[in-house]
Amino acid sequence: MEFRFADCVLDISKHRLTRSGALVEVEPQVFALLQLLAERGGDLVTRDELIERVWDGRIVSDSTVSARISAARAAVGDSGREQAVIHTIVSRGVQLVVPVEVMGSDDGRVPMAAADRPGVRFATAPDGTGLAWAASGRGPALMRGGHWLTHLELDWDNPVWQPLLARLRAGRRLIHYDVRGTGVSQRDCGARTLCALVDDMATVADAAGAACMDIFAPSQNVPVAIAFAARYPERVRRLVLLGGFLQGAAIRGVDDKEMSDAFVALVRNGWGANGDVFMRSLSAFFMPDATD
Repeated sequence: MEFRFADCVLDISKHRLTRSGALVEVEPQVFALLQLLAERGGDLVTRDELIERVWDGRIVSDSTVSARISAARAAVGDSGREQAVIHTIVSRGVQLVVPVEVMGSDDGRVPMAAADRPGVRFATAPDGTGLAWAASGRGPALMRGGHWLTHLELDWDNPVWQPLLARLRAGRRLIHYDVRGTGVSQRDCGARTLCALVDDMATVADAAGAACMDIFAPSQNVPVAIAFAARYPERVRRLVLLGGFLQGAAIRGVDDKEMSDAFVALVRNGWGANGDVFMRSLSAFFMPDATD
């Protein structure tokens, strides 16, 4: 895996930095700092995030952090005066201000250290259903609402979800969970009513200590997020709603109901069968431009 930016190539597997084709010797902490900046692809990296990643969360002085940033600039041919590659935002953090190209991966995923992967935790909904949730990153709380196509133990290796999750948690504390009956959450669960799903979101928010948060709600989570905001307006800063609907297929009409039934049949018959015609049809429905 390589990151290419400016006239530099950061080779992760070989732990090597080259600039204009020439090898540049850097300390391990400087290399880790450059890798973190490259993985973020231009997003801001806070001082706390630098310390967590580069120094494993140990207490270090501001001068030590500044010295490593200066060394990183020198390594990529930049300076504190120019800041043409690594830019400092006072009291906020640092970021790359040049395009970053990821080589050696066809699916857009960014390699993650084991320490970056959030551990799965569990909370219990009011009706006793076990809910799997996870949190990672630092900053204002952002809840990614659960929907039917998530799995906390697999999403960080998924070429569809991993890039999205990495972007969502940049500069934020990302909280996400598997909906009851799916992923790592309890399969033999209680009713999947709107009220129960709102209770689930509140349960996860409480477990994560999120008194107030933004909510990114895709697909079936849209009505849940809206209902949550209506019930707890003091706990919601902003809502981002993506791909929701006002009425489900079961009550929209006969044609929609038949399409929904056919879709469910695809899932039941072909889920997880690589190369199966059912799985190909399902994938083409959601990602018509995707390749094998």
